[in-house]
Amino acid sequence: MRRPLGVFELAATLTDEYAPFNAVGVLQMDGCPPREALGAALAALQQRHPLLRARIDKRRRGYHFTCDVTSPLPLQCLPRADAQAWRRQVEVELVTAFDTARGPLLRVACLAGEDVTQPAELVLTLHHGIADATSAVNLLHELTAAATAGVPAPGGTPLPLLPPAEQLFPAPFNGAQGRLRKMAFMLHMGGAEFRYRWRTGRASRFTPAPRAQPHVLTIDLPPATTTALVRRTRERRLTINSALNAALLQSAGRHLPRQADKPLCYFVFPNLRPYLDPPVGREHLGSYASMMRFMVEPPGKSSFWALTDRVAHQVDAASRRGEKFLFAMASPSVIRMMSRMHRFRMGSVALGYMGVPALERQYGSVGVTGFHAFVSNFDMGPEYTAQVTLLHGRLTWDIVTIDSEVDAVTATRMTESIRTILEAAAHEGGPTP
Repeated sequence: MRRPLGVFELAATLTDEYAPFNAVGVLQMDGCPPREALGAALAALQQRHPLLRARIDKRRRGYHFTCDVTSPLPLQCLPRADAQAWRRQVEVELVTAFDTARGPLLRVACLAGEDVTQPAELVLTLHHGIADATSAVNLLHELTAAATAGVPAPGGTPLPLLPPAEQLFPAPFNGAQGRLRKMAFMLHMGGAEFRYRWRTGRASRFTPAPRAQPHVLTIDLPPATTTALVRRTRERRLTINSALNAALLQSAGRHLPRQADKPLCYFVFPNLRPYLDPPVGREHLGSYASMMRFMVEPPGKSSFWALTDRVAHQVDAASRRGEKFLFAMASPSVIRMMSRMHRFRMGSVALGYMGVPALERQYGSVGVTGFHAFVSNFDMGPEYTAQVTLLHGRLTWDIVTIDSEVDAVTATRMTESIRTILEAAAHEGGPTP
């Protein structure tokens, strides 16, 4: 079983050749499935999902997934030394590369004490080329459900290997018409990049740091604040995604030292699955996602809600123009160019809003107490990245910085600043009715 990598899967793989590019999901539980049950569930999932048997073959023309790996998915059971052990494990996973030529491209670590009823964490790490946020969360759900129920993976039927995303793009972004649109879009991107570098100067440059270490931070907004913030955005007919990005941009403008009084470039990561023809369900692994890049004027010059409105307008207008498809088509060329130049940073900040993850509150006797998601960061990428989820009524921010770009004091100040900005926006003018 073999197929070419899709455009965003290829972009992720090219990024991984520059520096490890992994997606890490953490399921926090009030108990832990036995090792034997986890191993059996992983074996069933590997038979169900072709990309869990995949390696990346570069020997022939182009990059291909070849699904012939017979070695089992790696499973580590590690002692949970303290409540922060999972954070340290995530920092290791983010910089530990997969052997893509041999596979498999997933590994699992379970952090638990001797008492299986005590708090534990399941840490799922994937090469970002085989999964996007939607399919990675679903895989974590399938793994936990199978391991706690003692039954084969949900459905029990092997899934087909779906085609690359671009083969499912709508007609205007396929064939010769799609190639012409891509060429025009690349010219547009070149002009935007020139303007960004001209206006930011040295702020858009970086010093190569191949051994930079990641640091993870989290923000938990309590249910009352989360509910109030969602209401405020709805009252203004805006999205929670745009409000989260506005808070991140305002904080970056205040605290990133090179960005004071300069425009900021930021990224969002649209999910392409509902827009493909036919749509792709979350049960299918693969990177059916994209990225979109925007520039805003110095955020300190705008109020929070004015900036939120600006972000919402930029993202909506670009989506209507089909830029989520065009960015995906252009992403391998962009990654190749940036990694060869090795001089200019792709942007300042990036945020992926995942919404409500498709997880149960209870799996058998194991209750879910939290969920976290992280993506590798590196010197060429944004200085400060975040994945945000809404679980059990709480907005949870999972943040990655690297020590060569953002020191610990600045990262902490930015994190607390984001919390303060969102709390002020949620509760301004008193409680909502």
